[in-house]
Amino acid sequence: MTIGTITEGSKNQGNPSDPIFVVDVSFTGDTSYPSDGTPGFQALVNAAVFGGKSSLEILAIMDFSCGQYIPYYDKDNDKLLVFDGGHATWNEVGNGTNLGGTTFNLTVLMK
Repeated sequence: MTIGTITEGSKNQGNPSDPIFVVDVSFTGDTSYPSDGTPGFQALVNAAVFGGKSSLEILAIMDFSCGQYIPYYDKDNDKLLVFDGGHATWNEVGNGTNLGGTTFNLTVLMK
C-alpha cells in the first residue's frame, strides 16, 4: 500500500533577510477555556519569547506532549483552539473547560 500523490501547498523559502524562527514554548491551559479558542495567541507568544519587543507572525504550531489534547492555531482569527483527542472523534473542548492542569508543550514557527 502506498500513500496518494503528494501535492504542494503553500511554500515559504527562507532567506537571510526573512528568517524563520523555531521556538519551543510551554504553558498551562486556560482555567476556563473560551468557546472558539484563546484569542490573541500571537501576542502572548511574542510577549513571552521576545518580551513584547517583536511582532513576529505565527506560521504554524506543532504539539509535543499535551496530554489527551490537540492544540491547533487558527491563523485567520489568531486563536489557539484545543481539541479533545481522548475520544473517537476530535471535538473542540467545551466552553468553560478547565485545562489548567494540562501543560501544553509546543514548537512555534514564526517569521
